[in-house]
Formats: sequence, structure tokens, C-alpha cells
Amino acid sequence: ISSFADGHMLESVRNDPWKVLLASRMLNVTTGRAAFWKIVNRWPTPRELIDAPLDELVELLRPLGFYNKRAKWFKEISQRYIDDPPRYANSRPEAELTIASQRPCTRQTRSRARVSSSYPHTPISHFPGVGPYALDSFRIFCRSSLEPEADTTNEVWKQVMPSDKELVRYLKWKWAYEEHKIW
Repeated sequence: ISSFADGHMLESVRNDPWKVLLASRMLNVTTGRAAFWKIVNRWPTPRELIDAPLDELVELLRPLGFYNKRAKWFKEISQRYIDDPPRYANSRPEAELTIASQRPCTRQTRSRARVSSSYPHTPISHFPGVGPYALDSFRIFCRSSLEPEADTTNEVWKQVMPSDKELVRYLKWKWAYEEHKIW
């Protein structure tokens, strides 16, 4: 059963919030797994991606569509990541987003209608183009990577109720595997 987590792209980069941002930007629109790995293998840090030749980055993103826009965003988010990195001391609220209620996740609450309220503060809320998918991904996969002494168990993932079917599928697995419960 642990092979499900091993194969999940976000699980494999959970200790690098920058890569989680890039991956979530690619996965929330299309399956960009191959392009993602080519990009982060070629330019493994935000600084290297900023310095990457735009034409090379565009070429790797071309199969996904919106390649010029994506390339620009990748460079912009990498610069912002360097200039104002995610950190808990600087968490900011996101604008109004449609999110699930903040009650603990259970089979019953997951199926209830989603409500509009302020999204929970996260260390990545201030980045441009970061929406519910990226925020949910961050809270599920890498929240404790920035402040492990304060949250060694990363219990935050238990509060996330994503609307994305792949994140829901992952959480169903995680609840079963780690908590021995059906979500």
C-alpha cells in the first residue's frame, strides 16, 4: 500500500516547498509529470530556474499548452520565492476562496457542501497564482518542512478537505495507511 504515496509526485517533493509550488501549478490543470521532472532536474533550485534561458523553459513546457504564460510564472514564482520565501512567522491570509469548512475531516463532513470563507493562513498565500489546489497541496504535503520543531507530526493534513479528486484520493490513502481509518 505504501507504493501509492511513493508514486505521488507531490509526496516525492514534500520537503521542498518551491517544488511543491511548481508541481501543483502543473498538476492542477494538466498531467505535467514528465515536464516537471525535466524542469527540476535541469534547474533544481529557484535561482537556477530564474537564470534558465527562457526559450529552453518554454520548449519543455510547450506540450502542456500556455507555455509562455507558464514559463513566465515559473520564473516569477522562483524570484518571489527567493525574495520573500515561505515561513510561518510571515503567514498571510489568502483572498476569499471557496473552501471546505474547517471542521475535522470525516466521511460525513467531506461530503457536505463547501462554503465560502477566508482560506487558512499559510506561508505560501502571498505568492502570485497560488489558489486552493496549491494551498491544499502545501498543507497536505509540506507544511511541517518549514518548521519541524513546531509541528513534527504535520497534523494539518487531517484538516484539509480538498475539492481536487487526486488530492482526495491521496488523503483517502493517507487516512487508511497512517491512521487506519476510512476517510
